[in-house]
Amino acid sequence: MKTSLSLLLATAGAAVARNVVMENLGEIAANEELTTEFKQWMAANDKEYSGKTAIERQAIYYKNKFIVERMAAENDNDQAQYKLNKFADRNAGEMLMEINSPMDADVQAKHMLPDLPVDDLPESWDWRDKGAVTDVANQGSAGSCWSFSAVGAMEGGYFIKHNKLQQLSPEFLVECDPRDCGVFGGWPYKAYEFTMAEGGIPADKDIPYCVGGFGCLPCMAKHYDKTMCGKHKDLICNKDRHVCDILEDKKKIAATVTDWFNVGKDEDQMRAALVKYGPLSVALNANWLQFYFGGVSNPWFCDPLGLNHAVLIVGYGSETSAVGTEKPYWIVKNSWGESWGEQGYFRMIRNVGKCGINTAVTFPVMG
Repeated sequence: MKTSLSLLLATAGAAVARNVVMENLGEIAANEELTTEFKQWMAANDKEYSGKTAIERQAIYYKNKFIVERMAAENDNDQAQYKLNKFADRNAGEMLMEINSPMDADVQAKHMLPDLPVDDLPESWDWRDKGAVTDVANQGSAGSCWSFSAVGAMEGGYFIKHNKLQQLSPEFLVECDPRDCGVFGGWPYKAYEFTMAEGGIPADKDIPYCVGGFGCLPCMAKHYDKTMCGKHKDLICNKDRHVCDILEDKKKIAATVTDWFNVGKDEDQMRAALVKYGPLSVALNANWLQFYFGGVSNPWFCDPLGLNHAVLIVGYGSETSAVGTEKPYWIVKNSWGESWGEQGYFRMIRNVGKCGINTAVTFPVMG
């Protein structure tokens, strides 16, 4: 049985209403079995809530529990595992970018990569084995996935050109790039263009990641696009924090970008570009991704046009399913910490454009 995401969430909400009236938070608090389970989950995940916030998060937890159960039961084609995890107290909207406008078609065409030969590509590939991928990061509660995706592609390209793994600063992009929207989302290709305009990007050690609950409250970048990003006048931020002039000291430039390419939608071309040029920045609809635990994912309720999360393809391969069919997949680096998924990575079914993973595929050309 195939069910749309909206129907799934509506059904989940209805089921919750049958057991615990969602609008009545008092009844949720009075449900001893659910309260005990939620307290156990909080203890296991180092979370602490009290008062009305605890009840609200408990309601979200219960809704998410039902969604995970439905995901496991409804999809015969998806052999991946989904489980409640450290994100069980969060709505999907808290996990993903707010920006979901399409990538500009004229920009895509201008930067289109010429076709590459695909006949002799290796059966599998993994840039992690070759030393081109830094450790999995944790973006925290910020919508900064785009910066990690862009930086990951830069790091891979830098490694291929210079035979050195250089950890670059996503924080610099989040705080200083006016072409994107900071903690509210953005596009990796715009991060490449900003890096080109700035003359480079600093190392992570010089501007370490600190948004998303990790110790700083940066303001929006100067001259950011209020039409695209919203005005955010109510954003609580540290106006005394100044890091965006760091590259005035040229010694702080850790890497430079000279151009960037759009790979296009053909997934064989994606494989060829991955092997030749390094890890690829991609965007996808990640509404299903929150509770991924492991395996090759083939979700059935993700709109390929609703891109809301940016990640990094680092490899590809295939495995034989339980019924004997071959399942080609992408190996994808996420930015939700190493305790999520397969040590911070997930595998996605390949060759079918699943969840729009082939619609915004880019990589930078490193100096």
